[in-house]
Amino acid sequence: MQRVTLLPLDFRYANVIFKLSSDPHVKNALGIKVETIEDTKAFLLFAIEEERQKKSLSRVIVNEENEIIGLTTLKHINYEKKQSHIGSWLGYPY
Repeated sequence: MQRVTLLPLDFRYANVIFKLSSDPHVKNALGIKVETIEDTKAFLLFAIEEERQKKSLSRVIVNEENEIIGLTTLKHINYEKKQSHIGSWLGYPY
């Protein structure tokens, strides 16, 4: 893989994000509780609201074959200091 694209979060990606994040390798590494698609939809709603409030910025990671392969997020954004924390994860197959 040489190139990825970052896309804004969207509920139409919920099923793929759920599938990738519910894999035990990913779920356990992230320490998240993903039991149902509703958990993923709740996360998306939360992340979209956080972005609206300018607290964080999440993007879906898409590979060269246009497959969603994970997520990346800027957290704790400090606009004055131009600083943030970054967290990313890729689905286990990737």
